[in-house]
Amino acid sequence: MPNKGSQDITNSMAMLHTTVLHTAEQTRESFTKGLEKLEKNAEEAQRQTSDAVTAELSRMRTDFRDAKNQMANSRNELVAEVRSAASLLRETGEQLTSAVEELTSEREKRTEYAAAFHANGSGEAATTVSTLNGDEPAAPAPATIGALPLPEPRHSSENASAASDDTQTPEAAVPEAGSLVSQVAELLREELAPLRGGIETLSSTVNDLRQTVERQQAREADQHTETEGLRAELVKMRETVERQQATEADQHTQLEALRAELAKMRETVERQQATEADQHTQLEALRAELAKTRETLVAKVAQPSASAPQEHRSLLERASRVSSVVLVCHRDLWEYLAGQAGRHPHFRMPTRITEVGDDRVSAPLSGRSLIAVLSVLQSTRGSSDSHEEDLALANTVYTRIEERLADLGSDGDQVTITLDDRSPLAGAPGLDVHDDAPAAPAEGGASGGLEEEQPDSGESA
Repeated sequence: MPNKGSQDITNSMAMLHTTVLHTAEQTRESFTKGLEKLEKNAEEAQRQTSDAVTAELSRMRTDFRDAKNQMANSRNELVAEVRSAASLLRETGEQLTSAVEELTSEREKRTEYAAAFHANGSGEAATTVSTLNGDEPAAPAPATIGALPLPEPRHSSENASAASDDTQTPEAAVPEAGSLVSQVAELLREELAPLRGGIETLSSTVNDLRQTVERQQAREADQHTETEGLRAELVKMRETVERQQATEADQHTQLEALRAELAKMRETVERQQATEADQHTQLEALRAELAKTRETLVAKVAQPSASAPQEHRSLLERASRVSSVVLVCHRDLWEYLAGQAGRHPHFRMPTRITEVGDDRVSAPLSGRSLIAVLSVLQSTRGSSDSHEEDLALANTVYTRIEERLADLGSDGDQVTITLDDRSPLAGAPGLDVHDDAPAAPAEGGASGGLEEEQPDSGESA
């Protein structure tokens, strides 16, 4: 039967092997999960950054396109307004020039007419004006300059009276010429009034155009500022993207380092597993060898030599000739012997057990109790179910008793069997135990308590 200690060692080694394998597997799984989680987080961060950059670039591109279109539309509108204003201004200027030229020509004609009228009288003036205009001389008619009625020529009777009147002079026509000049001036003012309104309208239009141009310039300045802001934001976004790319490169480098470390750890685990497999193989070989050795030892113990029973019987006979012996040993060893021999029918618990110091006790045993102790020890030595610890104790105590019972005689001191391999106790009390010598009982007693030896019910007195 396998030894209990060997089974415990085997179980402990198996548990250790299982624990190491389980720990290595858990470490590998945890590291793999952590690496996968890190890769997933890195990919998610890269995707989010790429989406954000793409969306921001699209938004900035759209805003820039809208701003550009708005600027183009505003420029087109401004150009159209300027062209319209220039055309209107050109037309107004042409009209003004034509009107001024007409007024100048009319004024010159009226001035010449007034001068002619002042110099030669109404008839000659009319003839002169007609001549100046390139017309043939005609009958006198009411003359007008524009909307201004000129003085009508006088009748022939009046001309005759004027000719006959020697006292009339050319200075008499001066008041009529002054009145004509005043009328011409008023007529010019009336003719120039629309032109003045057109000039004022043109000035107002020019001012409106100037304000429109200033607003357009301000709008263009704002759009330029906004464009510069967008460019600066685009530069910042580009820098952010570059930093993100650098961070992703660093993460990729760290990821590669982690992968290399994981590969090294896998190689280490594989080497450890191979070493554990070798150790397991060696352990199995040792277990097999240990089992064979145990079987050999058990076979040797189970099959004692032919002289063993005879020697044991001889030792029992020598023990039966002993009246009593004193057994000196440790308290624990005494409890073990009392527990083993207490089930034997010939064993009797000593009436008194004396302490001798250093946790040792001195127990007087009768020859009959000594036979019971030897029988129990021999059974333990010859049993294949005994543990190594029990075999060691049984062999040691049995051999020590056998040595002390080797030479016996009718005369001499009481036999003392001491199980304590060190310097002997010189003059220790309790070594010579006699029936009439009083002794202090041991504290706590031994297993089973203190009781006197009682003869068997079937033994004669």
